[in-house]
Amino acid sequence: MNVLHVARGEAAFDELRLVELTPVEETAVAGPGDAARGAELFHRHPAACVLCHTLGGKGSTVGPALDGLAARATSAQIRESLLEPSKAMARGFEHYVVSPMPPMGTIFSPQEISDLEAYLQTLR
Repeated sequence: MNVLHVARGEAAFDELRLVELTPVEETAVAGPGDAARGAELFHRHPAACVLCHTLGGKGSTVGPALDGLAARATSAQIRESLLEPSKAMARGFEHYVVSPMPPMGTIFSPQEISDLEAYLQTLR
């Protein structure tokens, strides 16, 4: 059973701690994505994807496992999932009306989105 607890501006979903993240205010156009930088963001950024997704047997099951993502999703689908996560829910997560994942464009800069996208496209 999933339980949401809220106290003093912080929330915990089961054992996942949720915190408020500051939106990005960058208007720069992104250059080509760098998969190495994307991997660093995936694993080490405060909004680390691995806190909600499983990859290589590590992570959480709040969101879908990302092993083999690039083999089952196009580049456009990966980008859409990052920017509009509620638009098309992953198989097995259709019961959510709204994705628990925030739109990543509100957290990451355009360059960081490109870097994350480049990294996710390596997950075959």
